[in-house]
Amino acid sequence: MATPMDETWLAMLPKARTTVKYAFTEIHILAHLRKLGVAPVVLFAGEFWRVPPQLEALFELCLRHLHCMKIPWPADTHMTVSALLADRAMEALKLPARFIPVGEDVVDLGDDATNRMTLVTLT
Repeated sequence: MATPMDETWLAMLPKARTTVKYAFTEIHILAHLRKLGVAPVVLFAGEFWRVPPQLEALFELCLRHLHCMKIPWPADTHMTVSALLADRAMEALKLPARFIPVGEDVVDLGDDATNRMTLVTLT
């Protein structure tokens, strides 16, 4: 039996079509299932949908930058996967450059008094 957000569950999810508009309410990066450097990404719109593989890395880059920020959800209630990605990318670009992904870690350019870079391990 598949447990939510494990490999079996992920394999059973339908893939979101890039031309269909969905009412997305959640985005999840399944970092614990990361293989070959890219974590699977799923979207929730009443049910879970798998992001097309060619867009997973782009979603991860945007969401790493937006993580723990109070960024409002898009005003448009129904949008394609590509439109959601474009919206999240535009929100990420509005923020000051701070995190630089490097493999399993992230360089945090931080705003501390010393202005030194620190390596943060993602879990």
